[in-house]
Amino acid sequence: MTPDRTPVPYGTVTRLWTQLDADEQSRQAQRLLGIPLDTARIDRPDPSTEQQYLRLVLAARAHDEVAFAWLTTTHRPLLMHRGRALLATDPEEWGAVALELLHDTIHHIDLADGRWLRSRMTQRLHRLMSRHIRVQLRHAAHEAPTAPSVLLVQEQAFELIDADPHLDLSAAIATALGRLDDATRDGLQARVEERTVSSVAQYHDVSYETLRKRVYRARQRLRPELAAYHRTAA
Repeated sequence: MTPDRTPVPYGTVTRLWTQLDADEQSRQAQRLLGIPLDTARIDRPDPSTEQQYLRLVLAARAHDEVAFAWLTTTHRPLLMHRGRALLATDPEEWGAVALELLHDTIHHIDLADGRWLRSRMTQRLHRLMSRHIRVQLRHAAHEAPTAPSVLLVQEQAFELIDADPHLDLSAAIATALGRLDDATRDGLQARVEERTVSSVAQYHDVSYETLRKRVYRARQRLRPELAAYHRTAA
């Protein structure tokens, strides 16, 4: 089992889910959703599985610790990606803020219309974390007035992310690429930009054939993982 190193206090909650063995996770999925774990799709904004996610949110609202832990785990990539400025400087503060925002969203999101609930949850989490990061940047600007241009660039970068219509997908891509070594990640980027990977191989001091195989294997691994995000509506 891979250790869960998510910063506390957020990580204290995710570990209630991530440190369960596969059999126990499946048992909990059966209890919470009425289906086996391998058929659960609560981590995708898919209309065909909306009721699964709704059941999990309702259980979390009713103070079910495992349901809440499952939700903290599935929304962790987005909150880490969107709150990365805070995560890098104060991981524990990020953990406290992320946990508070998720708890607030679970208990205040409108459940009367269950359509696209996960997407609406994601958008609200994104908006709340964005607001918190902007406040943090403004405070930093007052504390470090000698470098306003750097802070301005940071804030503009966050504004660009705000326009992203597929937040879960963007966070998933960032997380997936983060698991690759530098050479393979740069090789994938070269493929996307229709550039040869030979210069990337030379830069990273690996053979072209070795890097070509790594890129091929990475594409094979990532394709089914990211294909699960395909949807026809935003």
